[in-house]
Amino acid sequence: MQICRSLSSTDILILSASHKISSGELVQAAKSRGTGGGTTQVWIEHVLKHTGLHFPEIVRLREGPLMEKRLLSPHIYPDGSGFASGTAA
Repeated sequence: MQICRSLSSTDILILSASHKISSGELVQAAKSRGTGGGTTQVWIEHVLKHTGLHFPEIVRLREGPLMEKRLLSPHIYPDGSGFASGTAA
């Protein structure tokens, strides 16, 4: 419950969009390439489309705290790009 109480409305929008994206074309395309991941920029664009948010900086700002709470998977590359298409680590 403490995690739920700590989430902002933006966090909930991002999590909801991520859930919708997780079974969609973005993940399927990554799996078909055999990489098991995709680019962070493409993920952000999909999140923006599903949430109605207009600024990618908002998603970038909130993804760190969501990763710390283990609600989003961490980036798979050291430069902060890429995402794992599986469950959160």
